[in-house]
Amino acid sequence: MTVNKSSLETAFGQPLKLGDSYSVGMDIYHGGVKYEAFPVTGIAYAPGVLNLTGASTVLKYDVVCPFNIDNFVGDFEVTADEWEDYPIGTVIKVAKVSATSVSFSYNCGSSALPIVLTINAATGAVSGPKSQYCSYNLPPVLKFFGDVVEGARSYVDNCSKTIYVRIAHTDELNRNFGEGNIILKRK
Repeated sequence: MTVNKSSLETAFGQPLKLGDSYSVGMDIYHGGVKYEAFPVTGIAYAPGVLNLTGASTVLKYDVVCPFNIDNFVGDFEVTADEWEDYPIGTVIKVAKVSATSVSFSYNCGSSALPIVLTINAATGAVSGPKSQYCSYNLPPVLKFFGDVVEGARSYVDNCSKTIYVRIAHTDELNRNFGEGNIILKRK
């Protein structure tokens, strides 16, 4: 079986778009019974169907959105902020630092310093150094630090041009204030 762009567009009746994901599977006939790859109800293939070792019964085709750092620069809308420092809908600036890094300033007034996010162009994973992002005069004046928590909750979505980042917050006395997600979507 050959699968290409043209055959997928014909089979699904629409042009492929960046970010689309298609799965093509084969129905299996065994002992006069048809086991469907994508049944309307129930699970695919059902129990007891022979395991095709080393083979796959489903082909997944993703229309990949390529990484472009410029897609993560400019005006971004805050769609979630677990720390509630930004009201949902607030628009903030994200600046380009390098070919794989951007920065934004946290909502803490005139003392805000940029938080730098480094994006892995191949995987979309976001990382960043622990750095001071703010000073608050509580009193006393305390410096606050953000550390990008690497892993499944810090990444970019190239197709939707969205930045997901989890930040661990501490102060200069090493007191831990926990972690929180912030999600920024390009306007």
